[in-house]
Amino acid sequence: MVCVASDGDSRLMKAMRTHSVVQASPCSEWPWFQMNRKTDFIRIRDFVHILVKLKSRLLKLSIILPIGPNTLASKGHLTEATLRFTKDEHGISPSFLDNRNKMNFRSADMMCSKKATGFLISSGIDNCEGTVVYLQLMRSVYMSFADPSLPPLQRVEMLWEELFFLRFWREWIVNTNGDYILSRNFITLNAYMCIELNAHALIQLIVILRDAEECHLFMPWLFSSQPCESLFRLLRSLSSTLCTQFPRNMKAFEAVQGKEFICTVLPENFEIEAAVHSAFKRAANRAVKLKILKSVPKKIPAANLPSYQPENSADDDDEDEGLAHGNEDNDFPFDDDPTGEGDELADVVEDIMVASTGRIGLKTFNNIDVSPTSPFVRVKDAGPNPT
Repeated sequence: MVCVASDGDSRLMKAMRTHSVVQASPCSEWPWFQMNRKTDFIRIRDFVHILVKLKSRLLKLSIILPIGPNTLASKGHLTEATLRFTKDEHGISPSFLDNRNKMNFRSADMMCSKKATGFLISSGIDNCEGTVVYLQLMRSVYMSFADPSLPPLQRVEMLWEELFFLRFWREWIVNTNGDYILSRNFITLNAYMCIELNAHALIQLIVILRDAEECHLFMPWLFSSQPCESLFRLLRSLSSTLCTQFPRNMKAFEAVQGKEFICTVLPENFEIEAAVHSAFKRAANRAVKLKILKSVPKKIPAANLPSYQPENSADDDDEDEGLAHGNEDNDFPFDDDPTGEGDELADVVEDIMVASTGRIGLKTFNNIDVSPTSPFVRVKDAGPNPT
């Protein structure tokens, strides 16, 4: 088994962070790399879920996303595009901006497409630079895993550039002295840690498969729920996969067989390091342009990640300073109550249901018959109050 993947469930994130050890202290070889290099298999987050999480954050009306002192990522720029221009120009339907369907993958994919971002740049819509930056971030985070045609180093460079930019953006918000807070003016902590985990896992995957001489297993576009669901749909239809598609030439045949993008060589550590440094410079230059940074740092700083102590499981998801103002992830339907309040509510509901059994005519077993013909037996407890 090469890796395991999951959606954005907070409990699974907690387990993955524990085993992958994405922590505040970097490794000695690469100061910017903060994952345990000795692991049995890779743990990643579903990049489709990350994409829709980022889309949901942008479309949420109560969230303001300042990317620098003079730039804002806003749903309003997309709304203006749909009102002033036709869909064939930008590819965005007004229904895509309805945030009630948080798991609408097609809307997220079209919103961050090259057609949409290119149109916003040339449309003349005022102050839309922040929205363009955010949509490009969404696209890069998704395509670094989803595009089968990308070479490994380009994937690393693409994803780590966005990760470095997120680190710069996050640090800028923390240093605004309360003008902005992470819980209201940044992507959710869950989404941010998903991107951190995937960026580290991508490098870890390259290193492990290269050292094991299993380069052909490097297929990150399959590390998602979507390929599995597509296969399951075909299996449910009781038809053979690709039974109606006939390749017309050898190139098409290779593509159908999945051999067109098989990787034969994976980069060495020095190539990975060079790609990461290149990504850092581009991210820093973008941050300087948006006035998030004053100047490009001379070296890559270690990430100021939220600390994580596995033994304090009750507070694992509240380590970010922004979460003091509320749960960041309550805008996503698959994040299951990281605060633990849901468990208390479940206990209350259970007590109410038990108390109501007599009133609604359900049979209770408070007074049971323990005669020889009864199906019940009395069990004695060795505790202080035997029953």
